[in-house]
Amino acid sequence: MVQSTYVQYDRNRGGDASGFVAPDPLAKERRDAEIALLWTQWKSDRSIETRNRLVEIFHPIARLVSRQLAVTLSDEISRDDIEGYAMEGLLDAIDRFDPARGIQFSTFAPYRIRGAVYDRIREYDWVSRSDRRRERELRRTRDEFVTRYHRQPSPEEEAALV
Repeated sequence: MVQSTYVQYDRNRGGDASGFVAPDPLAKERRDAEIALLWTQWKSDRSIETRNRLVEIFHPIARLVSRQLAVTLSDEISRDDIEGYAMEGLLDAIDRFDPARGIQFSTFAPYRIRGAVYDRIREYDWVSRSDRRRERELRRTRDEFVTRYHRQPSPEEEAALV
């Protein structure tokens, strides 16, 4: 027996019989006003409640940056660690942001978040940056060899590539 689903038209919410409710045209303006008020409060009192509200609003930026970085970073670093470092970067970005400069937080924050993630990874990495660069170059030349000759290079050929 198949039950039919009937969506009742709700006159109070607006919308149509399908249940679609059009977005509130003033919602963005209200949200922007709320965010501006939160930044003003944060700059004046630095309360934890205000900061936590800002983190709630802007945590999708940290998650987006962490996902982008997880694709490019080594598999040895867990996505959870990267996201944690990104959240630390978000907190740092909130502390350092100055709305009086005239830029949006969504423009400012990704640079701070990305930098914080890289700083934390470097802090725990025992290999120097120059060694990492050499490793990337070797991997790139090895991939070019495989693409060109359709086989893995022998140790002698690999030594010649370097």
